[in-house]
This record gives sequence, structure tokens and C-alpha cells, in this order.
Amino acid sequence: MKNYLTTFDKPLDFLNKLRVIFYSMVGITPPIFLYIYLESRNGEFSPIYPELSSIFYYIVPIVCVVLTILAYWYYEKQIRAARTLPSLRAKLDVIILSSFNKFLILEIATLFNILIYYLSGQIFYAGVYIAMIIFFGMSNPSIYSVLSDLRLPKREADVMRNNGNI
Repeated sequence: MKNYLTTFDKPLDFLNKLRVIFYSMVGITPPIFLYIYLESRNGEFSPIYPELSSIFYYIVPIVCVVLTILAYWYYEKQIRAARTLPSLRAKLDVIILSSFNKFLILEIATLFNILIYYLSGQIFYAGVYIAMIIFFGMSNPSIYSVLSDLRLPKREADVMRNNGNI
């Protein structure tokens, strides 16, 4: 997987791979959520455990918040280390791998929430899911977010903006 992620020659190739990863992961849960939500609104969905313990009202948001914080913390830690690397190529390799890990952790949090929503059918978890998707969406990669995260020197930033050779 690492070889696939780190094979790119131009910044546009890098950004396209990063966006494919992002949109692939973001796109997994909305169809599942919409199915459960629409079925429950039509009265055709019968949850497996409708009487799921009220402790889950606290556990699910806490787990989602902890996983979100963990994802962003890990990403920032990796990016801080990448800023000191000597080449643009090495910096972009780190950002794509750390972004993949961040997206994966956020995806796990949304899948966990969807699972609990499926099991219980409680509308509360739909709200938690929407909040998670908003946090996930804040990670939408762009050339400007990469430049901002890496704080590149002017020469490297120009290579990124102008799609030069890495």
C-alpha cells in the first residue's frame, strides 16, 4: 500500500491520490446512513437492540471525540516531523501516509457510530454521525491545505503551485 501511495511525480498526481483516498473513505458511510435513516423515518426499519443501554449515549460520542482527537494529533505530530525533512518528495510522502492514517481513524469512528445507530435505531446517533462527517469533511485535501500544513519554503511552494517536477 505504501508503494502505491508514494508513487507520484508531480504535485497534481500527489493531490489526486490524496483526494481519491479522502473521497473513497468519506463515501463509504453515507449510503449506509441514508438507508438506515430513511428506513427508520418510514417506520420500516426495526433495530436489533432498540433498548440499547443509555450508557451508549455517553460512550459513543466520547469514543468518536477521542478518535477524532487522536487522528488530528497523530497527523499534526507527523507533519511537524515532516517539516524538517530535506526534500519536498520526502515531505509529501509523509503527508500522504499520515493523511491516510488520519482518514482511516476518522472512518473507524464514523463506522462505529453507524453500527450503534443500526443496532439501536436511536436518532441521537444520526446527529453524532452528522457531526463526525463534518469533522471528516474539514480534512478535505487541497493544495492550500498541504502548503499550510507543511509550511513550505517559497521554492518548494512554487513547485507545488505550478505543478513542477518533484
